[in-house]
Amino acid sequence: MKKLFSIVAVAAALFAGYSTYSGQKSKELTDMALANVEALASDVDATTLECPDPYDVRDHQFSFTQKTETFEVDANGYINILGKKFKIGGLEGGVNVTKTYEIGNCDKPSPGNCCPNSRIGEIKLID
Repeated sequence: MKKLFSIVAVAAALFAGYSTYSGQKSKELTDMALANVEALASDVDATTLECPDPYDVRDHQFSFTQKTETFEVDANGYINILGKKFKIGGLEGGVNVTKTYEIGNCDKPSPGNCCPNSRIGEIKLID
């Protein structure tokens, strides 16, 4: 009887342990959440922040600045915004259009952050 009780207790403990393990395994954290946890747990302060890419802008946040300009549509129906071409449907070459766009920058101060240099100059056509 004592042996049977021991076997049942060990089986119950194994089942409980496996259930706990599999329950935690299915709730894996995303890479972003893990990075946040690691950042919060680290004893490094913002003054010693090192960005992942050495060209990133330290202590700044990525943001967009909105601009409106007039552009000439080329013969193929494109406009050129800071060297990047955007297709403008239904218009012929030589026509001027006014468009609003946003350009990415790292102008916004934000201690403890790294603004990705690779996104500076990114353009989003709004209108």
